[in-house]
Amino acid sequence: MSSSSSRLIIDEIDTNITITPSKSTNPSKRGRHNKTFEQRAETWVLPPPVDRPVQHRTTETKRKVIMFHDCHRIPVYDLETLQISRYRPPTIEEMSIYFKIPRSTINGWIHKRDTILGSKRDARGVQRHYKPHWPDLEDQLHKSFLEARALGKPIRQEWFEHHSRRLWKEANPECESLFTFSEGWFKGFCKRKEISLRYITHTVSDGCD
Repeated sequence: MSSSSSRLIIDEIDTNITITPSKSTNPSKRGRHNKTFEQRAETWVLPPPVDRPVQHRTTETKRKVIMFHDCHRIPVYDLETLQISRYRPPTIEEMSIYFKIPRSTINGWIHKRDTILGSKRDARGVQRHYKPHWPDLEDQLHKSFLEARALGKPIRQEWFEHHSRRLWKEANPECESLFTFSEGWFKGFCKRKEISLRYITHTVSDGCD
């Protein structure tokens, strides 16, 4: 066999023929993708308490309850030093009162967390992404602050803690234990409301009135 006959023969391509690329066997899915737990924690805010029980609960309601359990933390105080020793998640009983949902139902949602959220939970990223935020309470607290400042009253951080707890208790008498006044939240509140921390720190307090 000659060397010319052993060469590969390439057929000429007709330029009048349009070649359509084959469709992918794994087309990309369209529509909205489920958010990760960290993405939800970044924008999570404490939902308002429910006034009355609701029989038909949407997936979004289930997600709010689960995020409340996974993100919200309540301080536990040492009985001797009266200092915060640790933070705990809300109990099922507290959540049941707050959301007006039976405890057994909430327990079931928590056990199906990954399915309801559409993504697995990364416990290590919760505190890194979670930013506590209570919009209604913050608006009322800011209004009280402006009124007190207009009257020339000295204000320190203790003033904010006292009045924020008072406002929360008035709005949520059955869920008083759920409120958390933390350094992270207070700094975030001052930033959102454009309140100078330096002004507060260097002002002499005359009490919480």
